[in-house]
Amino acid sequence: PQEILVLLVAVAIMVALDVVMRRTRLGKAMRAVAFSPQVASLMGINVTAVMLGAFALSCALAGIGGVLVAPVAQAS
Repeated sequence: PQEILVLLVAVAIMVALDVVMRRTRLGKAMRAVAFSPQVASLMGINVTAVMLGAFALSCALAGIGGVLVAPVAQAS
């Protein structure tokens, strides 16, 4: 039962991130910075803010993953 919850939450997070990355200005800015930070900066995108936001998002995802997997995977 807990494994199914982990799977459902992971799928929900993936779908939400896909929607954000494809359909919002933030997602477009993140993709632009990933492709070419110099060009994104010339287009008026705050590259530093986008990079920090991406780092914070990855930290949050790692934390959520740890919280979800910790009860399932026990250390011995």
